Amino acid sequence: SPPGYLERFQGLSRRERGVGSSSSSSSSSSGSSADQHDLLEVENLLESYLMMVDGTLAKLAGIGEYIDDTEDYINIELDYNRNRLLRIEILLTVATFSLAIYNLVAGILGENLVLPAAWTADLRGFIVINLTTVTVCTTVFIVTWKMMVKRKLI
Repeated sequence: SPPGYLERFQGLSRRERGVGSSSSSSSSSSGSSADQHDLLEVENLLESYLMMVDGTLAKLAGIGEYIDDTEDYINIELDYNRNRLLRIEILLTVATFSLAIYNLVAGILGENLVLPAAWTADLRGFIVINLTTVTVCTTVFIVTWKMMVKRKLI
């Protein structure tokens, strides 16, 4: 109970507390004892309600902290997944760049240019050009990827 509450309540006259006055002195002393008992009951009830309110407040404060922690955890998970998506995007961009070299060679050969006879005489020239282009594309991809990892860009 709040400090001084009992003393202030006991200091009030019976009429100020809303209790009817008794006419005899014996009933006044027994009424005073009953009033004291009622006062203690009310004080105990108020104290138990105050304890329940304090317990509820503590639970709500704990739930608030739990919500804040959960929100922080979700933000961390979102950041982690966003970073993973950015790495995948960089990987796809590097792969697209390396495949652009193959598209360049295919575009040049698709222009119906006159190529040396040694390249076009048989199927072996076609295979050599494609394998060389694929090797160059793969090398560009790996070198670019390793360079980005070394510089801690990804």
